[in-house]
Amino acid sequence: MSWQPNQTELQTLIQLLHSATTGNSSTQQQLLKQIPEYNNYLSFILSNKEVPETIRFIAGINLKNSLKSTWLRLDNSILDYAKAAIVNALSDPSKQIQNIAGSIISTVLCVEIERWPEIIPLLLELLKNPQTIHGSFNALEKICEDAADKIENRGVALVHLILTGIMPQLENPNGRVRSSALKCVNQFLIIRSNAVWENIQMFMDMLCKLTNDPDPEVKKHVCHAFNNIVEIEPNLLVPVIDGIISFVLFASQDEDQDLAIEAADFWLVLSEQKVLHVHIQPFLPRILPVLLKGMVYSEDEIEMLELKQIDARVADRDEDIKPRFHKQKNHELEGDHEPEEDDDDDDDSDFDDDFGEDWNLRKCSAAALDVLSTVFNDDLLPDLLPGINQMLQSQEWETLEAGILALGAIAQGCERGMEPHLPMLIPHLVSFITHEKPLVRSITCWTLGRYAAWMANPNNPIENNTSLQEHHHKYMLPVLQGFLQMCLDNNKEVQKAGCSALATLEEEARESLAPYLNPIIDTIVKCFQVYQKKNLLVLYDAFGILAEFVGEELVPYMDRFMPLLIAKWQHLADDNYDIFPLFECLSSIANALGPAFLPYAGPVWERCLNMIKHNLMAIQNYKQNPQLEIPDKDFIIVSLDLISGIVQGLGPECEQFVVGGQEPTLIPILKITGKDETPDVRSSTFALIGDLCSACFQTLVPHLPEIFEIIGQSLYLPVDGTVLSAMNNAAWSAGEISIKYGNHMEPFVNPLLSKLIPFLLTANTHRSLTENAAITVGRLGYSCPQLVAPHLETFVGRWCMQLALVHDNQEKASAFMGICQVIQQNPNALLPHFQTYTDSVLKWSNIRSHPQLHATFHQIFVMFKDAMGEQWAVMVSSFPENMQRGMKEVYGL
Repeated sequence: MSWQPNQTELQTLIQLLHSATTGNSSTQQQLLKQIPEYNNYLSFILSNKEVPETIRFIAGINLKNSLKSTWLRLDNSILDYAKAAIVNALSDPSKQIQNIAGSIISTVLCVEIERWPEIIPLLLELLKNPQTIHGSFNALEKICEDAADKIENRGVALVHLILTGIMPQLENPNGRVRSSALKCVNQFLIIRSNAVWENIQMFMDMLCKLTNDPDPEVKKHVCHAFNNIVEIEPNLLVPVIDGIISFVLFASQDEDQDLAIEAADFWLVLSEQKVLHVHIQPFLPRILPVLLKGMVYSEDEIEMLELKQIDARVADRDEDIKPRFHKQKNHELEGDHEPEEDDDDDDDSDFDDDFGEDWNLRKCSAAALDVLSTVFNDDLLPDLLPGINQMLQSQEWETLEAGILALGAIAQGCERGMEPHLPMLIPHLVSFITHEKPLVRSITCWTLGRYAAWMANPNNPIENNTSLQEHHHKYMLPVLQGFLQMCLDNNKEVQKAGCSALATLEEEARESLAPYLNPIIDTIVKCFQVYQKKNLLVLYDAFGILAEFVGEELVPYMDRFMPLLIAKWQHLADDNYDIFPLFECLSSIANALGPAFLPYAGPVWERCLNMIKHNLMAIQNYKQNPQLEIPDKDFIIVSLDLISGIVQGLGPECEQFVVGGQEPTLIPILKITGKDETPDVRSSTFALIGDLCSACFQTLVPHLPEIFEIIGQSLYLPVDGTVLSAMNNAAWSAGEISIKYGNHMEPFVNPLLSKLIPFLLTANTHRSLTENAAITVGRLGYSCPQLVAPHLETFVGRWCMQLALVHDNQEKASAFMGICQVIQQNPNALLPHFQTYTDSVLKWSNIRSHPQLHATFHQIFVMFKDAMGEQWAVMVSSFPENMQRGMKEVYGL
């Protein structure tokens, strides 16, 4: 290091770095950067053992941030000085200094590897020296974790170099070194590096050898490697699966919790691979007891939970409440198909929020049992139920609690096999709902909620010829009473569990809860008066779900709950995020109460509209001055959705609000939000436009040219998940308008068809969008069949296949009716696709409940039969037998 610092400037910088640890950090950062040769001074301090360690560490952080922003343009002399100082710090006795040095190297390599090509060979060379091996691995771990993909992109030679240098260290006598080496290799396994997979068998052999390693950290990375391999190439494990399962069984019972969790995760990953199911099954008698054992709270977890203040009278802290995101409406049709990845509305596992945020062995074991039950179903029960039964009889509440958790975990996967046990099990579980331990009360609510479907709608014939009403009274009512009691528990976590379980029961029982509304409303009203902030959010959800399913049955009780909701409404400011769940709840209630909501509609509507206007103005101001705070458009979205709920509830009565009030009124605002660059804003806009069609269509008519232009702008290829909801709602709203506007749709049909038909014909288009497009194309045919007829041949085959997957409903019926009218205008276009059309028609489960549509189908069949003569019989004889039988049974052909 030829460069030497000026001592005065050095001491000034050291003082500034010291000050940066005590406050005013932003001010100090500006002063630091004003010092000439800033990077050199930081490099000097980092590597100078005479400077206090804390100051050196702060210098390292500043150096990392500086190099990250200047790495590509630094002079070579400054760069070389910094490199030498960083490498020197890798051999420092302080682990903290080693850590920051490794972090700097990883950071700059993520920016650009080419400016330091010699660092990786140098680090590998340092592995050969016992004095520098730990510092070198510190850097290599970070590099492999942060930049493995960049290294892979530079070519297989560099990855081979790294692996060649690291792999021998898997046999190093030092456990920490073996752990570091395996962690590095795992990073290349995760990104599916060609260099690793070319030598995967050698790596597998090494992993199998390391299953006997005495170091828990090494075994944790072995488990992690197996988890990665099983996800990428499960067949690799087949030859050694027995040994791996045995290893994981022991590892998942290790005293080291991190190792036990990593091992337990293996069952989750393994269960997803069908090719390995046959290999797992013989081990189930050994796996299941281990999972049950892992579900028992540890002593440390119990101590932590008992120390946690969860008294219902104690106010929640804002930092303990997870961020709340608005749940948006997406118009999807129910269909007979597997859900797409984008259809997953619930990002959180059922086990993610179970008394604590951290993923622990208890949650992992419960999740694994849940997944295994969905794979092996009732085959689990002979090996599992004796163990659970023993736990339920335990005098130790921790074991009892885990047994109840296990029953909940298998509720869905072993649904059929558990049904015979439920008449005895449900009352037994209800007895635990008042247990002295809050954790037992809480998990009992959750488990009973998992069996809510049986309580509400049993699959098997009800015992002793009792009626469904008697079944509800015997099983559902005691559970409901237990949930309501727990909603008012003096423990906040039990309140939350009771309220969440109530919401689950509401989703299953639906209108069957109407006879029990009085105690439910009574409890909800009391909850509104006593709940703290966190559980209030759960209560809004539960009340919204209740309103959605019991509908106008709520009207007699509205004087009991509406004043409370309005008081909450008035208490919250327009920029308070707690308003999201309240708006969602009010939207469901407005829809449920219908015209009875009218006395409250005016103020609610006005506030929603003002919030939208205010936020649109804030967005405009931000665009003109980016120094302002970025507006949160969720306030626009939640307001639009609440207006939708009011429109759906009031129906024609909403027209006074649509056209009244201060300018701009609703529809001019929708012309702005419909063009917003944020897809979720457009999504809510189109959902509201569709709802307005049903409630007060004439208010839209003068604006339809602009509305259709906006809809067209939101329909395009290619499609990704971020715009899917907006596209679905845009396509759906166009169909809603078409049904109302009839033959006046003529100017808009061809532009819409040019947007919608490509969704039907393009491979891998999202299923929900294809179905919405198909429905709207059919509805356009209903309004203007003569304009759709010339296009029929291009899409009718795909159209029929898509609509066959959708559950029978009124939207599907109107779309089919439209296509039938189009076919009558252009019958030749259907001929090449007649079998597909016939198959789709015959998939209607209750076609006779749509007499007009049934008659139209029959007319088309007869039309083709009469026109084709003998060729008709020849063509039909080539159809599958079930199709021919259906044509005879349903249509007499």
